[in-house]
Amino acid sequence: MGFLIAVMVGIVLAWAASFVRPPGSPRRAKLLAATGILGSLAGGFVLGPVLGGGNLFEMMIDPMTPVVTGIGAATLLALLSAVRMRFSRARSLPTE
Repeated sequence: MGFLIAVMVGIVLAWAASFVRPPGSPRRAKLLAATGILGSLAGGFVLGPVLGGGNLFEMMIDPMTPVVTGIGAATLLALLSAVRMRFSRARSLPTE
């Protein structure tokens, strides 16, 4: 059950991130969704044991699961946005 919650949290946060910085194309929207899902799963695996909750493979719903997976998804989505902004600025700089 925690795995499904992690996937749903990742998709919802990717959808919310598309309002902050619109993806522009369907390919980028898929990249945002995949990044949100991977970030939420990574957050569940890494932060779950550290914070004492959020086990992704339990059948019962743990209240820490959405929190932990949300932190992971938001972190990875913010990192992706920062990298994309960095590369877009590097391409727009004039060369001499």
